[in-house]
Amino acid sequence: MPARALPEAREVFVARMPTPQETETLNLLPGTPVVELSRTIYAGERAVEVTDFLFDAGWHRFTYDVPMD
Repeated sequence: MPARALPEAREVFVARMPTPQETETLNLLPGTPVVELSRTIYAGERAVEVTDFLFDAGWHRFTYDVPMD
């Protein structure tokens, strides 16, 4: 069975302060913010995959190419 194309994804970024558990898990210095990324992949109107990421905001850069149709 051939794979179906997944033509659309939505990503939501939120910059925030981490919870105490996140600070410990990520070994963050006090006062270090995080960036939470939630990605939802759609097949038509139906969400088929949701992935959540958490990044140390002091160590990551996010770069996107945006088509200007």
